Amino acid sequence: IILDLMAGIYNYDEKNVWTYVRVVNDTLITGYRQTNGWARTRTVYFAMSFSKPFVNYGQENYDGKQPYRGFWRKFDQSKNFPEIAGKKIRMYFDFKTAEAEKIKIKFALSSVSQGNALENMQAEIKGWDFEKVKTEAQKSWNTELNKIKIDAPEDIKVNFYTAMYHTFINPTVYTDVNGQYKGLDQDTHTANGFVNYSTFSLWDTYRALHPFFNIIQPARNNDMVKSMMANYNQSALHMLPIWSHYSNDNWCMSGYHSVSVIADAIMKGVYNGDPNEALNACVMTAKHRDYEGIGSYMDLGFISAEKSGISVSNTLEYAYDDWCIAQLAKKLNRQDVYNEFLKRSENWKNNYNSATGFMQPKLANGTFKDKFDSMSTEGQGFIEGNSWNYSFFVPHNPT
Repeated sequence: IILDLMAGIYNYDEKNVWTYVRVVNDTLITGYRQTNGWARTRTVYFAMSFSKPFVNYGQENYDGKQPYRGFWRKFDQSKNFPEIAGKKIRMYFDFKTAEAEKIKIKFALSSVSQGNALENMQAEIKGWDFEKVKTEAQKSWNTELNKIKIDAPEDIKVNFYTAMYHTFINPTVYTDVNGQYKGLDQDTHTANGFVNYSTFSLWDTYRALHPFFNIIQPARNNDMVKSMMANYNQSALHMLPIWSHYSNDNWCMSGYHSVSVIADAIMKGVYNGDPNEALNACVMTAKHRDYEGIGSYMDLGFISAEKSGISVSNTLEYAYDDWCIAQLAKKLNRQDVYNEFLKRSENWKNNYNSATGFMQPKLANGTFKDKFDSMSTEGQGFIEGNSWNYSFFVPHNPT
């Protein structure tokens, strides 16, 4: 059995920062892998247990560039050596097996430590009954999927419940069984009174997924908002998550859509935390001038084409988020905040060209950029879309 600590879906030569493996005994190993790139300080700890003892093991280190290896060379680390470290490692484990004999593996993860990964494994899968684990997982999923029942032909049911299953995959639980998780500050925290979540791909989920959760998964969405607030409190930039993942923010896509999710959860009575604290976090995030053209947006009422290649997308997304902040402020009787952000929510008008009927990029001098093409997705101020798509994105003022 080969443990490949080099492979990944998105691979490149310098992705691995470091990997470590400790052979605890002849059925258990622990370790971690740290990578750079998407989530630049992503460290995943693991525990791996075999159902049968291995008789030999070893490793191959493919990193020939490491200039200094210390005095570990005193040992033969290639075979049966219990502590392995390096950037590019593959390990093997040999077993004495009969014909067609199966060896089972249990594998658990943690963001905090090898010990927590082992504790997760021992708590979540106590034995080696594969069918029992499979049945329990199916039962758990069926409980969730049965929250909506439809009467339809079998092929439509398959499509519907497959899509529903997909909606529940992310965001992901990012908490060990003892309540610990690694925060955005890279320190260990304990989630008190909530389950901590990660994988907030908010540009993809704020429109429909989180409002859907408020209806069918309100307790989970409450925990997700609390996770966003924990993220804010741990952030060195004092911002709510934009696209958070593995104790990092990847700053991907347009908008600051945590505010949309938070406002919706509070307005619908789902969030049971401090609403004023949440509103303050929304305001602080929306006023972070040096993030993605917000300063220009605040000063000019739009983001200039010279400032950003996705200036129109950002202005439109920000305007909607600002409207959400305004509605939350109104509910909490914060009139000054309401007035400020309701005015900001009208900034979409500054990118609307009444002469063409389209949203268009504007230059800093207030004129529309020339060579406009409503069908093009390149150089027109939009991300993953064109003006035909985005000209309809004023959900808070559809008329």
